[in-house]
Amino acid sequence: MMKVISRKLVRKAIEMIKKLSEEKDEEDEDDDDDDDDDEEGSDKKDDKDKEDKELVDNYLKFWKEFGKSIKLGIIEDPANRSKLAKLTRWYTSKNITELSSFDDYLTRAKPGQE
Repeated sequence: MMKVISRKLVRKAIEMIKKLSEEKDEEDEDDDDDDDDDEEGSDKKDDKDKEDKELVDNYLKFWKEFGKSIKLGIIEDPANRSKLAKLTRWYTSKNITELSSFDDYLTRAKPGQE
């Protein structure tokens, strides 16, 4: 029973962290649907930009505190290795001041680059 509880807790925790890391992407998709050019629309856009920055800041704060634990989990938990790897953030040679996900890094790779 303890092993089942442990697996379910780990799975739920990973799902919650994944949701936190993806909230900004979902917000960006919602922005594409709104095409208001009036003054109220620009106020909404400013508010949305502030919310997006807060969402990014929330995950970066989380990463700063628990990033080492996630990296350790990649080593120690082979069953969840791929899920945890998607949650990592790294500095890249393209931008040494902002963290980037591994998926973002791969999308910027040149064609044919492994």
